[in-house]
Amino acid sequence: MVNTALIDADILVWLASYKKDHIYEAYEFIDEKLKEIVTNTKASHYKFFLTGSGNYRYFIRDDYKAHRKHKEKPEFFDDVREYFIREMNAFVSKGCEADDVIVATAKYLLDSEELGMNPIICSIDKDFMIKPYTLYKWKREAFNKDFELIDIDDYTAFYNLCKMMLVGDRGDNIITCDGIGDKKAEKILGGSVDDKPSRYTMMSQIVRTYKKFYGYKWRLRLEEVYKLINLNDNYEKIKIPTTFEFAL
Repeated sequence: MVNTALIDADILVWLASYKKDHIYEAYEFIDEKLKEIVTNTKASHYKFFLTGSGNYRYFIRDDYKAHRKHKEKPEFFDDVREYFIREMNAFVSKGCEADDVIVATAKYLLDSEELGMNPIICSIDKDFMIKPYTLYKWKREAFNKDFELIDIDDYTAFYNLCKMMLVGDRGDNIITCDGIGDKKAEKILGGSVDDKPSRYTMMSQIVRTYKKFYGYKWRLRLEEVYKLINLNDNYEKIKIPTTFEFAL
């Protein structure tokens, strides 16, 4: 099995273009970060992923990520994004987020054992903690060699999803149960991930909490939040890259 790095370029566009005096500084950042990722993951193949148009989550709630719409982009943001597409052959999602395509690609590679590819998701986005794949978390700086390589099992992924269902994701403007943070969510679920509360306990506690906050609308709100938070790894419905052009 050869390691294949599936790289979240949405975050890299921001990091590479932020506080740069010249576009070539952004290009240098990308080159150094790529070297770091393939070295630390021991990857022989890699692919960049960007979010394109038509994200279905905006049809669920039109205020999804609403606070980001007017956020000022760094000067070289568009140039860096175009660089990823033109020079780095980044895969651009359609109808969903890059995060969905990344986990769908990871699942496809794991299901297709004959390809001999072991997927490693590369990102600092906590949203990937809700799926049972290997995650490489880099540091924001270009030359920082510290990193985490996390194997997320099925139970841990489910626990993290349940926790997010209670806490929400303010970064994406997903507001769930007001006043519930990480510690309170763990208490509601029956303990931390190390305490191993049962799946039944966690789900029943989520339902009880949503009923308390939303009354008779609890089911609709629960379904809505799940659709917003969950990453879709169904590669039969999510368009994924069929080839990996970059072999090291």
